Amino acid sequence: GLAASLALGADAVWVGTRFIATPEARAVRGYKETLVATPEDGTVISRGFTGKTCRVVRNDWTNYYDQHPDELRKFPDQAIHAMKEGANHLGAPSDTVVDTDREFMPCGQGVGAITSLIPAAQIVRDIVAEAERVLRGSQKYL
Repeated sequence: GLAASLALGADAVWVGTRFIATPEARAVRGYKETLVATPEDGTVISRGFTGKTCRVVRNDWTNYYDQHPDELRKFPDQAIHAMKEGANHLGAPSDTVVDTDREFMPCGQGVGAITSLIPAAQIVRDIVAEAERVLRGSQKYL
């Protein structure tokens, strides 16, 4: 995680999807639960929702455009199409009911490691504690 990235010369790490899967995050109904249920091979890079490439949870919408790439439109036309067809509610109120088999659910490739919804503060504490433990343990090699 963080300690490994710092040891390899990074100045920071990007943590995005993990913070969507928190009670505090605003997301349409089913998005957070879908992230928790998505296996490590459950994502795909697709242009089906916006016309631009984006890693998303694989679903019926992405499968359709995998099989019919000739029907993809350029940005922003594909994004408008997905919104009109009820497949893109990004930014909608958290009580919005969506069809998760068609919904735009961006995520990172590490989504399979998310197994529960936990508060954002706990995620930060866990990241810091793990980094401290790893960095302290590595001092014996100096």
